[in-house]
Amino acid sequence: MDIDDGSIVKWEVSSLNPAELTVTKAGQSQTVTLSGNSAPAEPVVVEDTAPAYMIAHGPLAYWDYYLTNYDDDGNLRVEPAKTTFSLSDDVVSDVPAFYSPDAELCEGDGFGEVKGEAVIMFNYNTDAEKAWFDAIPDNQAQTVQLVSYDGNKTTLNDSLTYEKAAGISHGGGSVGQITVALGQENFRTNGRYYIRIRSAGHDTALVPIHVVNEQAPTLKLSGSGTVQSGQNVSFEIENMTYGITNPTYAAELKRPDGETVALEMKTDWYQVGNRLTLYNDGSAENGRNNIPYNGSYDRGRNFAGNRRRNIRR
Repeated sequence: MDIDDGSIVKWEVSSLNPAELTVTKAGQSQTVTLSGNSAPAEPVVVEDTAPAYMIAHGPLAYWDYYLTNYDDDGNLRVEPAKTTFSLSDDVVSDVPAFYSPDAELCEGDGFGEVKGEAVIMFNYNTDAEKAWFDAIPDNQAQTVQLVSYDGNKTTLNDSLTYEKAAGISHGGGSVGQITVALGQENFRTNGRYYIRIRSAGHDTALVPIHVVNEQAPTLKLSGSGTVQSGQNVSFEIENMTYGITNPTYAAELKRPDGETVALEMKTDWYQVGNRLTLYNDGSAENGRNNIPYNGSYDRGRNFAGNRRRNIRR
């Protein structure tokens, strides 16, 4: 396993056009040619030379400019957490492996009320896994928090109420379970969120969860109501609620020959409001016909904040 132990660092080169780089370890070395410079200057380590600002030119959304960024622990991100890196995506953390099924959002008993629960399960088998989970306080304020599912990681509710249970049989092993009721402050709508869970003396867990509406969206043919090879097909989407961003993030098509093809956004399909179009015009620029055969097609779509929906035509 390759982990970030701090042995690989980013180094600010002090000379222009360095010729080569030699890496040596335990008597073995490897040289990489960087340029054809025949008379390179010897590099010199200069401390405290990193730039105070990085300036770039390009479009920037208002919310990215004005909103503050936070780290996984909820602290302001002012400086990089580290300047070393590894050759893999492995992260050094004592947080046990976790899993959270889709949380179903239902109408409550009173007007405007909602109900449901988000369940987060952590492995609870080894001594290390048990130590991490057992160190989560029992329903203590600011232990379990709701966080926005974006790069800002803004805390939406800093004191979610929750229930904790350990040693639950699951999949041939045991899990520790955190259950959070939906309907709490800022936790009343479908969509994707992070749940931050603090364990005393251990790393903090930032768990992605998916809250879906009880009723799955429905796709209905619009326009002529017929599907013909080589012609675009339009659908009206019903029973789908979402905010600013487009909730549809993946689509696939199972053809009559049994092959399932992943569809590419903008090339094969696109959604504007509640209208979704499947492109099949092979004569268009970079176009392709996604329904080349006669027969039944199964179309699957994944919606953020809504159940997956399949449609057969």
